[in-house]
Amino acid sequence: MMTVSRALRGVEGVSAARRAEIVELARRLHYVPNSNARSLAAEHVAALGYRRPAFVGAPRGRDMRAEGRLAGLRAVFGDTGRIPVARPASLNEAGFDGAEALLNGTRPDVIFFLNDIGIVGFNGLGLTRVLEQSLTTVITPRRQLGMLGARSLLARINGARGKRAQCLPARLHRGETTMRQA
Repeated sequence: MMTVSRALRGVEGVSAARRAEIVELARRLHYVPNSNARSLAAEHVAALGYRRPAFVGAPRGRDMRAEGRLAGLRAVFGDTGRIPVARPASLNEAGFDGAEALLNGTRPDVIFFLNDIGIVGFNGLGLTRVLEQSLTTVITPRRQLGMLGARSLLARINGARGKRAQCLPARLHRGETTMRQA
């Protein structure tokens, strides 16, 4: 399952041929990102008063999920071209390089991917537990996603048709990296 996740996210370490195969399979299986989860964090920070969001993501076409998150951000804040997007060439340095590029321009008040800017994560990864401040993050049922994906794949291998799409719940953890704006 990690290879599939890495391929869909565009993470290095998956061959171009394997990545293309997985992306095509996701398309054929009608993989649908959770649109509710896409805008959950954007709605939260908009309600807190943030007005100048920015987005750090993988190079265009490398991560379907990141593109969905950007779509959710644009759905809430409007797609007027005013949302700065940084797409660093290296995924290994995306967070630092992307934030640096964004902060060198018009200063955003929240970056999606200090407390005078907001920081929002996605997936509630365990790594966030070691931070000094609790990260505001969207938490998705990753284990359930993996189990459903494996069941669907096994059903397809055995000739059965599974559900075309299933929307799983996502929830927002309101951490200390976003705060109400004046």
